[in-house]
Amino acid sequence: MRVCRNGIGPSLMPSRHPDLFGRFLTPQQEMSTLTLSDMLDFMESAPRDLMLIMRTTNLLRSINRDLGGTSFHRMAVRAWDFQVPWDADVG
Repeated sequence: MRVCRNGIGPSLMPSRHPDLFGRFLTPQQEMSTLTLSDMLDFMESAPRDLMLIMRTTNLLRSINRDLGGTSFHRMAVRAWDFQVPWDADVG
């Protein structure tokens, strides 16, 4: 029996446990099983604040793209905002 690197227990190898590994779907397979009703159920059950954040994020992405920005620039600005406090004196 092979032991995991951390020494806790036996390793899980797909060849030894086909029944276990056959049950899991890849993210792409999981997304392909979603139906419109699943998405609508999620949208109806989601908090209003989450919906506002999702809409705002999509609006900012669209404005950034229309102004010629890239995803990299958008993420770089977000990262900078998280590092520098709003009241910081930036020269």
